[in-house]
Amino acid sequence: MNKNILSIILIGVIYFTLTFSFSSHQVFFSGDNAAKFIQIQNLIKHHWEKLQIEYPGEYLDSDHKHFPLRFPPCYEKDKKFYLIFPIAFSFFSSFLYQTIGYFGLYILPLLSSVLTIFLIYQLFWSITKVNSFLIILVAGFCTPIFFYSSVFWEHSLAMLLSFLAFYLFFKDKDQKISKLFISGLIFGISLWFRLEIVFFFVATIVSYFLIDSSSYSKKLLNISIISLGLILATSPLLCYNYTVFGNLAGAHASINYSLYETKSVLYLVKSKISDLYHLLFDTGISRSINLLFLFLAFLILSFQIIPKLRRLNNIILMILILILFVSAYIACLCGFSRIIGLLVTSPFLIIIVLNIPTFLKKQSPDRLNLLFYTSLFYIFFLLTPPGFGDKQWGPRFLLPLYPLLIILSLSTYYSLNNLNLKPTLTKITKKIFILLCLISFLIQGIGIYKNFKEENIILKEIKSLKDLNSQIIITDVWWLPQECASIFYEKCFFWVRNEESLHHLLRNLKKRGVESFTFSTFLAPTSKENIARTISDHWYQIMTQYGYGRERVIFTSQRFENSLLVYKK
Repeated sequence: MNKNILSIILIGVIYFTLTFSFSSHQVFFSGDNAAKFIQIQNLIKHHWEKLQIEYPGEYLDSDHKHFPLRFPPCYEKDKKFYLIFPIAFSFFSSFLYQTIGYFGLYILPLLSSVLTIFLIYQLFWSITKVNSFLIILVAGFCTPIFFYSSVFWEHSLAMLLSFLAFYLFFKDKDQKISKLFISGLIFGISLWFRLEIVFFFVATIVSYFLIDSSSYSKKLLNISIISLGLILATSPLLCYNYTVFGNLAGAHASINYSLYETKSVLYLVKSKISDLYHLLFDTGISRSINLLFLFLAFLILSFQIIPKLRRLNNIILMILILILFVSAYIACLCGFSRIIGLLVTSPFLIIIVLNIPTFLKKQSPDRLNLLFYTSLFYIFFLLTPPGFGDKQWGPRFLLPLYPLLIILSLSTYYSLNNLNLKPTLTKITKKIFILLCLISFLIQGIGIYKNFKEENIILKEIKSLKDLNSQIIITDVWWLPQECASIFYEKCFFWVRNEESLHHLLRNLKKRGVESFTFSTFLAPTSKENIARTISDHWYQIMTQYGYGRERVIFTSQRFENSLLVYKK
């Protein structure tokens, strides 16, 4: 067996070990993931006959004013709740979960990441004819592909499917009709997991139409075939969306785009520039460091595109790149929040800038040009929906782009001798690239460590709630019921958004003769000694109006000053 194939298998073993040895499998990376796990439990409980989310507290809240998943993952129709996300990932994961428990939830992300690395290696070899071990290491450990391999989320699977479709489309110079149709089908299937893949599909066919040297008639025929495959694969999804949510795009897309309805053109332009800035340069620390990345990237690009600057001294370019990766190192070590920007998360990608003049002049092989322009168009089209993703490590919406960018960066690395740099400068550039890769690896490792640390904190909070005798848990924190997905059907969670909402719920509890409940909040007093006073000022007076008195307070002072207050009549 090829040594590089064995290396990919070894990476899979490392992923497997990290995922199943260190992750807290009852805790989920974000509320979206947790909501999908709640849906999985619901599917299994009802033998895959009901897609809606069952509400355990409905007997106390028949008008659904305190449904705990209302913000933001659920959509209510005819007094039934549906997740706003595509159902395919939850559906397939439910069978793995039923078979092997929590470990089954991570099989699809793990396998998807490993298979993506294999496809990256294969496509890189077919384009450059370089049998590279380095690209396997870079793909396996130096981008968020590594991080998301151990996260229960559909991003890794959507990345695999979209890249597989792209791979089939571009691997052979003379596309066969059967491969084009299959490529379209796979693109369509990937939309069942992540709807933004439609932008990747559009970017692919637009760049193909503009860059490929085939005749217009042949290109139009190929685009028609691949589009037919996509339409056939997405038709059931569109029907489901229209039946359940009343529109073809689904609730998630319609909710997002509804944010645009009352906004001015100037606001939209400003928000899109902001989104682009976050996607590429956001360190998650401070705006000054973010702007440093933006400024350095602009300087590097200027040195490559403007002929007069290129003639000055390429050594300045190397200094700028060194500053960039040192900044990335400082950013990832100092930051306690999550790094978002593409160039910050994987700073080795900056080497692609060295090849931009070649791409702009279309002097690279056709397929490398297609990768480059597909990447540009995808980033451009991705700016049409609002936002850039919430909780993430690296730009998760750009995850389908990483395979293309990895290939572009390594092809630049192996072609440095052709860029008219001095021999000494070429050697320095190669060493800097390796250093950037090491920094990128460090950044992914920090992300995995931070996630592991946070999971253990959340696990303690879940255990505190689980060990309470109280069946009813009321909270003013919208994300808490999602964090507690593993015990969502063991307890009855209710969300109160304000004092009026709490009054309404307490009237229902009193009417139904509920004797006790737990109230969970994340108010942050200055010390544990004054927590009772702080909580009393906010909620206690309301509780006493309905005959409930505080029995005890339990502290969980980890991420926040989390307090569980048990009330009894």
